[in-house]
Amino acid sequence: MAKKRRYRGHFCKVCGSILPNEKFSGKGHAAHICKKCARKSKAQRSEEIIITRIYNALS
Repeated sequence: MAKKRRYRGHFCKVCGSILPNEKFSGKGHAAHICKKCARKSKAQRSEEIIITRIYNALS
């Protein structure tokens, strides 16, 4: 049986990408939101989360 491949870093809920630990702030690690996405407004972040969920549901 093959060994399970693990990715390094964390998954960002907003942009949907796997980024290294350095791209996350202190609270971002727990919330799974990278620094780039944390700078966006709350409305824009929630909109991108919804779009990412719809895209993942369709694929």
